[in-house]
Amino acid sequence: MIMMKPNTFLPLLLIATMCFPGIAGCVSVDKSYPEKRYFTLDASRPESASPPDAGPVLRIRRFRVSPRYESKRFVYRRDDLSYTPDFYNEFLVSPDAMITDEVAKWLRGTRVFRHVTDSPSHVSPDYLLEGAVTVLHGDFRDQSDPRAVMEMQLSLIRSDKGEPRIAFHQTYREEIPLADMSPTALARGWNKAFGKILRDFESDLKLLSM
Repeated sequence: MIMMKPNTFLPLLLIATMCFPGIAGCVSVDKSYPEKRYFTLDASRPESASPPDAGPVLRIRRFRVSPRYESKRFVYRRDDLSYTPDFYNEFLVSPDAMITDEVAKWLRGTRVFRHVTDSPSHVSPDYLLEGAVTVLHGDFRDQSDPRAVMEMQLSLIRSDKGEPRIAFHQTYREEIPLADMSPTALARGWNKAFGKILRDFESDLKLLSM
């Protein structure tokens, strides 16, 4: 006769109780997690113009994003000191690459520059554009007034005449009220803020003597 040790019998009894329907029904340990969702930043301009036959050449350097917002995850500001990243809602690609690409597409349609590139080129640029995204979060400190916040510093550098010099520098900030605190509403708010910043920047560029 085989004798079972007491310390072995108890775990077996527990498993039998959990998994045999005739005893107690099998306990499921499966957990359901929210599905990850991916969003893009889109500053599509309502209309685009063909580039002029003459004019300056612009090269856009890759935008920098504050370390607080450089990951793909959405960031929510809960109070003055608390910021929360969202594991389940994020950008499809990194914000720096996406913003650089969108700015290049926007400026190609302005008729301010003869040629706009965001990558190394054999054509020597007349101007360099440097950008830094300093704020990119959902401001949920007041749940009755959620906002999409974007702040961006843009510097236009003259590079074709000797020592480079700053021809223009400005900080742009937009806070867009949201209908709710959903990720979809936040993404739409960011896109609206992004478009407003680029429209203002375009207007400022057209006032410059280039």
